[in-house]
Amino acid sequence: MSPPSATGETRAALDARTLARLARQSGALALAERREGTGEAPAVAARVEEHLVASLPARARALPRLSERSGDGVTRPVGSALVLSPLDGAEAWAAGVPTWTIALALLDPGKPSTSVVYAPAVDDLYVAQAGVLRWNGEVVPEGGFEPARTGLILALADVARRVPLGLRRRRRALGSPAYHLALVARGAADGAILERPHLWDVAPGLALLEASGAEAIDLASRKRVDLEDWFRGRPPKRLVAARRGAMDEVLHRLRRST
Repeated sequence: MSPPSATGETRAALDARTLARLARQSGALALAERREGTGEAPAVAARVEEHLVASLPARARALPRLSERSGDGVTRPVGSALVLSPLDGAEAWAAGVPTWTIALALLDPGKPSTSVVYAPAVDDLYVAQAGVLRWNGEVVPEGGFEPARTGLILALADVARRVPLGLRRRRRALGSPAYHLALVARGAADGAILERPHLWDVAPGLALLEASGAEAIDLASRKRVDLEDWFRGRPPKRLVAARRGAMDEVLHRLRRST
């Protein structure tokens, strides 16, 4: 039997509206768990993922799934697959910081065709499908919205105490990597730095970037980032994302910090 494909019935079952609904429902579950304060982040993430999978349309339940449970040694799916980050930014969730998300992406095959990043604590929803990015239902123009002031560069949580490019060991960002990429895609930030990002953190955000004309590169090689980097076992150690036309300025500002 051939692997499921996102063409035809599966794609119809997992359209943008369905993925957004699943993200909202799962976000409500994670919010309730946070307010009750009865669970640790790993256990809550597992319960949210179980809820997501159980809530999938029947035609989509046979799709391969890529998530933290898959581990870092992910291989490229032969057909389509569903990427799940059920509690992206778990440290932020545990700390009561509202920058965690539910992040989902449908790969068709190997590249995101539909993506959702939802921040439940602030009811902030990003959806990319067919090359169009929507923010809370509003179409984001190519290039993103113009920032109200000089754009920010989102970085690691301890950037105020350490030079971001000089870190010797891995640091997790206090917040959702997918949300950082969403803010760049929307134009709310000029750029973002992610250190050793996992595929399930990045895939939903990359679809948002592509839909708005933004880009993401490997800081070491300056080559454009693609999910194939993860499937080949050579993910970037540091990923830099920038809104359209801002990459040179972002890199210049980073050089000034070293």
